[in-house]
Amino acid sequence: MHARIGLDTKIIKRKPEPSPTTSSFVWSIDTVLARLGIEVPVYDIRGFSLNAFAIWAHPDKPVELWSNANSDLFADSMLRSLGLRGELLSAPEKETDLWNYFLRHWSARVIENLKRGIPVVCSEAWSESSWGVITGWDSEKRTLMGYMPGRLTERVNECWPTKIFLIGGSAIPFPYETKIRIVLKQAFELASNHIKKSGWLSGIDAYVLWLENIKEYAKKAVHHNRMAQCLAEARADAAKFLTHHAEFDSFEVGRMMITLAKRYSQASDNLKEAQNSQSSRPFLKAVTEAMKTEEKSLVLLEELLFRLE
Repeated sequence: MHARIGLDTKIIKRKPEPSPTTSSFVWSIDTVLARLGIEVPVYDIRGFSLNAFAIWAHPDKPVELWSNANSDLFADSMLRSLGLRGELLSAPEKETDLWNYFLRHWSARVIENLKRGIPVVCSEAWSESSWGVITGWDSEKRTLMGYMPGRLTERVNECWPTKIFLIGGSAIPFPYETKIRIVLKQAFELASNHIKKSGWLSGIDAYVLWLENIKEYAKKAVHHNRMAQCLAEARADAAKFLTHHAEFDSFEVGRMMITLAKRYSQASDNLKEAQNSQSSRPFLKAVTEAMKTEEKSLVLLEELLFRLE
């Protein structure tokens, strides 16, 4: 058996480099799909994974950890909507020996995927990025190789993954209107903070906590600006997703989808304004406007879901 199992990484190296704020989870999914020869617009990956609609904040965690939080929460329904099979595996929260856990439970699965020519999405294998892709395994050195957003060269893992996401094979997708309804329902639950996740707040409640944290803007301006830029990109993709999927039998539903898309586009503009602010006052004002816009979106989401029932 060869010591080094890896992929021809030319496709990955040729992929356009994302901006530093692009969701590392979305980038990783996009990278694997490209390797499989499956063309899916980034706004669909973001939309079906709900990353286009999410905002997360935590009272006991620093703002720099918020922008990529819970990216994989809707991974299963995302794959089903895209007509793919996959499996998201997580190490136990209290597991302290992730190296041994990987060897015992995951190494064979990862090697199997690599032999089939499919990278494996993983979390927390590199300190610089929440998510990345595994492209190689060295059985002698017992190290992983892979890529993360913004890096052109394959890198050895610094840590052992807390999660791996195995993607491959086709599945029967949800019917068109069903998968859009699922996204809208999940977006509503996120916006109204109905999903309880280890103390994390989502939606409008997350905005409220963010606004409280902006009082100390000067101390963490870089991280607040990055949060605004990440959300601006996400909401722009939410607008594209809704516009692209606005074709329904009901003219009124389609019209409401377009209106909702415009509101997310406005929220994106508000967040871009925040991102470009130079001090706390204009930043606070722009984020407040984004929150108000998303409150209007929440009302429209509820009405949309009522019409789709």
